[in-house]
Amino acid sequence: ILGGTGRVGASTALQLVKGPGGDQLDLVLVGKPGGGGGKPSPPAPISSASAAVSAACEKVPALSRAIVAVAAVDSGDVEALEELFKGASCVFIARGRSSPEAPGRGATGGEEEAEEEGVVVCSRPLAAAIRAKVPYVDVCDDPDWAK
Repeated sequence: ILGGTGRVGASTALQLVKGPGGDQLDLVLVGKPGGGGGKPSPPAPISSASAAVSAACEKVPALSRAIVAVAAVDSGDVEALEELFKGASCVFIARGRSSPEAPGRGATGGEEEAEEEGVVVCSRPLAAAIRAKVPYVDVCDDPDWAK
């Protein structure tokens, strides 16, 4: 779950675990490296999770069993995302968006767009999921992208 260490990501993980087959999930929660601009980190134990994740685990103990790792990656780095996504059954995106009032804000540092020949074709996390050949679900999808 990209953005999985934030409030929406923790809620997404919680709902996945509570749903059918939730007891058989292996989740990797992915957040920003070092508060945004740091280097990617390899998956680490759940003990390094955020307060939102810890609170969700307290509510539903099955969640802490489902989370197998926590990782950090720059969501604008398509290659790093692609490597992280390889072998996943599905990628969930639970991240905030930038706004004119708060540029660069959000769980992954704001909007990241992949371009081809100067034309925006999709978000960088979506481009990475496509390159990794992994299904993608954006739980915070921007209405403009959904059209």
